[in-house]
Amino acid sequence: MRHIDLTDVQLASSETARRINRDIVLELIRANQPISRPICRAVPAFKEAPYRRSLSSSSGEMGMRRRCSNPARGRRPTLLGLNDSLVVIAVDIHPKQAILATVDLHGRLLSRSLVSLDLDPAGSTRRIIDCMIRMQRSLLHKSIEGIGISLPGRVDPDTQRLIFAPNLHWPDFDLKK
Repeated sequence: MRHIDLTDVQLASSETARRINRDIVLELIRANQPISRPICRAVPAFKEAPYRRSLSSSSGEMGMRRRCSNPARGRRPTLLGLNDSLVVIAVDIHPKQAILATVDLHGRLLSRSLVSLDLDPAGSTRRIIDCMIRMQRSLLHKSIEGIGISLPGRVDPDTQRLIFAPNLHWPDFDLKK
């Protein structure tokens, strides 16, 4: 019989269910946009979500047309799609370089940069931050909603500090700070 380590298991809560439902609706919209607003009523928190945008079905925004079998009946539907003005920065740290990218909510790569790294974690981090600032300045009318960092090592889940990265040769380092 296989032993399962339960030390990091967390109990589910109603908030867990809300997050799961929100993620399902977000993926539904991403895959099928534009979609009609009633689909999103299943998740009340989605109503005011910043990553959602409403499209007037009669506006023809981005060439979208009403999806209605009989346009003469009923109220015109409000279509929902992902907010094009929100982006995230992804940082993939390797021993010799970091790859930085900006990605929109559709998963489209908007920009990509390489930053050289060395044995000094503070200096390397400054170069990564400088690159992020340049990326932010180049994204006119876009809002950076998050930053994700991938490291080739172990991070302490409580302190969020890099505690072991043998290929980087960086000592215990607070990258998040």
